[in-house]
Amino acid sequence: MIFRSSPGGERTKALANVKSIMGGLLSFKPDYGAFPCDATRGELAKEEFTNLPTSNSSNAYLTQLLVAESIDNPAPFAVPGTKFTKNNRWSKNDIATGTNGFAYLMAADGALLSDTKSFTPHILAEIVTIGTEPVFDAQVLGGKFVFGRVAESSEARDLDENGHVFSTDGGSLFQTGPYSIFGKNTPVLKYPLGL
Repeated sequence: MIFRSSPGGERTKALANVKSIMGGLLSFKPDYGAFPCDATRGELAKEEFTNLPTSNSSNAYLTQLLVAESIDNPAPFAVPGTKFTKNNRWSKNDIATGTNGFAYLMAADGALLSDTKSFTPHILAEIVTIGTEPVFDAQVLGGKFVFGRVAESSEARDLDENGHVFSTDGGSLFQTGPYSIFGKNTPVLKYPLGL
């Protein structure tokens, strides 16, 4: 007999992983002046970390946490219940395809979201379709998606039946304008490799 984890159990694990990644981001920022971005990749290169991935994926940006030892192993990047659970193909300078299941929110051109508040999300999981408004898998975590905020908190929120996320005013979570939680920035999602 095979027992499958319940969505609630997988959601609890995913939320713990989110909190670990947010802790890594907050540990990284004082040393490099920002969360992982193109500028911090340059700072790490000055410290002679020469094999950093340069792709435009969340894997490439979040690898900086491992290189800087803000996170000491790849386990938090897995998203239980999805295809992103293979932590056996990791090396210190590369979060491999299939290992990281978290999208990373940035601004345009490899820059950071600059007008962030404590409730601004920075990482999200279980996206299944890439786009200006991504689609999440409503089945994996019991009709919810998980995300991490600057305040080092993790949260699960409801998805609609089509896997879309809405903000408290009923608009898209990724909207711009006066009701945007991203301030003046237009949020740009960096997606996991293998999506």
